[in-house]
Amino acid sequence: IDFRGYKVWYSCIGEGEELPGKLPLLCLHGGPGASHDYLESLAAVAKRGRRVIFYDQLGCGNSDQPDNPSLWNVQLFVEEVDVVRHALGLDRLHLLGQSWGGMLAMEYALTQPVGVASLTVASSPASMIQWVAEANRLREGLPRDVQAILQRHETAGTTNSSEYQSAVMEFYRLHVI
Repeated sequence: IDFRGYKVWYSCIGEGEELPGKLPLLCLHGGPGASHDYLESLAAVAKRGRRVIFYDQLGCGNSDQPDNPSLWNVQLFVEEVDVVRHALGLDRLHLLGQSWGGMLAMEYALTQPVGVASLTVASSPASMIQWVAEANRLREGLPRDVQAILQRHETAGTTNSSEYQSAVMEFYRLHVI
């Protein structure tokens, strides 16, 4: 799909809707920066006569990955959802968003788009302020040396170091994985 001079990859599972009232399901993946692939188990929904549409957001997976930091804002991705819908003729649909995709789905819903029959939000914070506060509270429970490593590298801007990545994994093991 053409979007702002770039290509957005998509995949449509299923031929169409078998019965009136069955609507396609458009899936919005997490990240930002992830791709659709971890949502592919939802393709099984198509066996019940409903199309399932996956796409990789701009900068992700199989879509173009422009090196232009000015692009990366919520409004771009909200616009992209609308462009994907119109390009694929998804006048009425169900929308599912997971993690960042859920936040995107909520932002998209706030534009009051016509034809969204339902919105499913999975594992997504409704408030980034609250999410950050809770993540920081959980982080305070890490051993002091791990907290010090995280703080030192974040202050220095060296979050790509192996020491920092190991410290992040401590948090992930406790609270994410």
